[in-house]
Amino acid sequence: MLVNLSLMALQLGVGRTAGAQAMVADGIHSLVDVVVDSVIALSVWLAHRRTGPHIGKLVPAASALVSVLIVVTGIEFLMKGFSSASAADDIVQGPIRIVTFAMAFAAIAVKAGLYYGMNAAAMRAASAGGNADSTNALKAGAWHACVDSISAGVAAIGTAGTLAGWPAVDRTASAVIGAMILGVGLMQLSQPLRHGYRVLRNLCAPLNHRYARFSNWLLERPPAR
Repeated sequence: MLVNLSLMALQLGVGRTAGAQAMVADGIHSLVDVVVDSVIALSVWLAHRRTGPHIGKLVPAASALVSVLIVVTGIEFLMKGFSSASAADDIVQGPIRIVTFAMAFAAIAVKAGLYYGMNAAAMRAASAGGNADSTNALKAGAWHACVDSISAGVAAIGTAGTLAGWPAVDRTASAVIGAMILGVGLMQLSQPLRHGYRVLRNLCAPLNHRYARFSNWLLERPPAR
């Protein structure tokens, strides 16, 4: 979480200074990661600290809320990538170009390092016969870090386009990152949606039963003479 928070601050600062929209989008992606980790950790902590009839629903509700926020963020950057103009014409020349380029590749290195570190930890835990939940959590974290490193690579391409004076590359990269954020949000939201569908199906079960009885009654009626 601290790594994502530091990376987010640097990406937002450097990206806004250089007019690199894709780097700003990737910084927001890092911010989304921080929000997700914070909300889930807080909800799990509260669920373990307190008891009550509604505490068990806290974690699913928090997950659904975070997923909706991620989806909205992804849609926003997807639309911004296709509609807004890049600030490439206002790029500050000189050292900021080197700093921006270095920041883009540093983000790739950090997120790739997180992926390899978590993946190695998951493999060690699995080979040592560790807790299955912890191993699965490490694997999920490694997969998330892999997606983040790909997002950082796309941001680096967009940043290179900005520095080269090609705003279309930056806008396209920003839209791609928005689509990635949207995809992650939809994947996380799929379980609450399935749960909501099951609840709706259970609510409609009496109606379905009555409809089935009515249909059987119609089918069993003797034909009119």
